[in-house]
Amino acid sequence: MRDAALCVLMITQKVDLDDDVLGFTHTWVNKLAERVAHLHVLALSVGRHELRENVTLYSMGKERGAGRWRRLVNFTRVVAPLVLRRRVQVVFVHMVPLYAILAAPWTKLARVPMVMWYAHGHVSYTLKIAHRLVERVVSSTAEGFRLPSAKLVIVGQGIDTDIFKPAEGARPERPFTVLSVGRISPVKDYETLIEAADVLVNQQGWRDLRFVVVGDAGTPEQVAYRERLLAEVQQQGLVGHFEFTGAVPHSGVAQYHQQADLFVNLSHTDSLDKAVLEAMACGIPVLTCNEAFEDLLGGLAPRLTFTVGDVEELADRTVDLLSLSDDDRRSLGSELRDRVVLKHNLAGLVDRLIAVFKEVIR
Repeated sequence: MRDAALCVLMITQKVDLDDDVLGFTHTWVNKLAERVAHLHVLALSVGRHELRENVTLYSMGKERGAGRWRRLVNFTRVVAPLVLRRRVQVVFVHMVPLYAILAAPWTKLARVPMVMWYAHGHVSYTLKIAHRLVERVVSSTAEGFRLPSAKLVIVGQGIDTDIFKPAEGARPERPFTVLSVGRISPVKDYETLIEAADVLVNQQGWRDLRFVVVGDAGTPEQVAYRERLLAEVQQQGLVGHFEFTGAVPHSGVAQYHQQADLFVNLSHTDSLDKAVLEAMACGIPVLTCNEAFEDLLGGLAPRLTFTVGDVEELADRTVDLLSLSDDDRRSLGSELRDRVVLKHNLAGLVDRLIAVFKEVIR
């Protein structure tokens, strides 16, 4: 139900349907707009968008080549009048603590509360300052915000389970497909996946296996890392078993999940990785070395987790899931989806955000 009196300013990094990493923000904006009278959104960068009529979108200008000073001017030109004229009742800072610091002079002067979303294991000095300036911090899990705080409210992740859902119909004939999604970056530890593939394909003889890695290499360091990975794939004789797709718009990632049989997450950020939850929402089994998932997986954790960098353990867990019947794999996937729908679906997240907004306004 829409609150006809609630107007919100959301400050975020990017609103772009075609972005491979931040495309989900576009969905968040539209879902949040369903519940408020008007949503003002200020983004560092703006791309293609299809937003609800009660959304006003502003850009700091990065997509137009604006430098830091110009972006700061654009930030102030939007935030100051909206806050000082009290055209919004709350400011929602999404993921970037610096935005809370920059908005604080205006919010404090006008006594407009701020709520900050933060879901990452890293604790910076900027985060510590922002924490002191906001009225509430919302995060997906306790691991996503690692400062001791009476301001913290756990709201879960925001997975659109209407988009990320199981494929319809029977599984088509194809090789058993192992999927991983994320930036091509050393922190993702794709070397371990390639080494496990070598064990499975070349040493154990599982030839009907396909590995798909969805993600972009955006920096020179990441491009060099991708070249090392491609060289290792060739050296291990796995070229026919591996596909690196490059960047895929977030709106298209669900199709890759629906065509996969297993999702593998190798990063060890110790925060709740959205890509794993999206895989679970699509009803496919997951394997992760991320300890943040142990509570959500519960009794399934021993079967669906492995030790960071342990190639043999990852290969063994993969064989266990590879050996399941289609019915058993679907049953396991259905149980995983149910857990995401219960605790991390986008509709529930928006409900909890609105409750926090109303609390700080009071």
